[in-house]
Amino acid sequence: MTPKVSVIIPVYNVEKYLNRCVTSAINQTLEEIEIILVDDGSPDNCPLMCDEFKKKDNRIKVIHKENGGLSSARNAGMNIATGKYIFFLDSDDWLEPDGMEHLYGLAEKHNVDFVRYRAIRTGWPGLPENAPCMLEQPREISGGFYDRQRILSELYPKLLVTPQMTFGPILGAWGSLYRSEFLKENSLVFYENIKFSEDVVFSANVLRCTDSFYYDDTAGVYHYFYNSNSISKSFKANRWDSCKHLISYAYRDFEKDDTYNFEKQLNILSWFCIMLSLGERRHLPDRRSKQEYCKKIIADKLVKDCKFKPDWYKVSVKQKILMLLIKLNFWWLIAEI
Repeated sequence: MTPKVSVIIPVYNVEKYLNRCVTSAINQTLEEIEIILVDDGSPDNCPLMCDEFKKKDNRIKVIHKENGGLSSARNAGMNIATGKYIFFLDSDDWLEPDGMEHLYGLAEKHNVDFVRYRAIRTGWPGLPENAPCMLEQPREISGGFYDRQRILSELYPKLLVTPQMTFGPILGAWGSLYRSEFLKENSLVFYENIKFSEDVVFSANVLRCTDSFYYDDTAGVYHYFYNSNSISKSFKANRWDSCKHLISYAYRDFEKDDTYNFEKQLNILSWFCIMLSLGERRHLPDRRSKQEYCKKIIADKLVKDCKFKPDWYKVSVKQKILMLLIKLNFWWLIAEI
């Protein structure tokens, strides 16, 4: 029998959280699922833990592979998934027991390519426990059914990025239940060269390809856990290189789109990535390393070629001044700010 949902869990260096995550998948009220654990060359006890889980539940499949990053792990899981729908579960997060049943029911009821939902934040500093996962206001969208016309009118103007320099409204791949055939028919996979914010181009392409989706604007399906050691919350020396890949793929996929002119969004996305990468200087220990880091990025051809269009960005005056300093090659001053 074909599983109703394939739950894909990339696994890397998360032995502290893995049991909670996998157990939440095993205990789903929707029992007709398969659980795919992708050991992405994890250096801790996770590979052994994955094999032990497989012994206890015949719905579990295990892939052991060399480390390739989150995108590579998700792609590996998709390659062997047999479920009608695919769900990506990050290994430091977990599901409510009826999570898959709820999303599967919505997908079947509305006959859509994917179902989006609002997660809940658990363990986040300064937030109430299990608070609804609210986005920056420019990214927020209304709940309900989205057909192609509504997608074009409401979401395309901020598909990749907003003028306020936030990512688009549909971002985290773990935030949706996808129809497997929809992903396959449109060759929707993750670009493995993107090691940071790998969901950005994938999710934008999902929206570009879909005829319809449903957004459940309620919380209670997925616990988005604050892990201070996760990729998104730690300094990475290669973050700028990954951002360049992100920009490159975005231009490749969207620059010549015949449905919408993405010129402005692609420019804003480039600036967003530049600013984001330069912001990492604050994690560096001393003035010299900050200067070298800033100088390297600002000297990059991509930065030099990126046009500065002040009227396109709805950001603070301070941010626009910083962008101007970048264009003027004041790397030494930016390192001090």
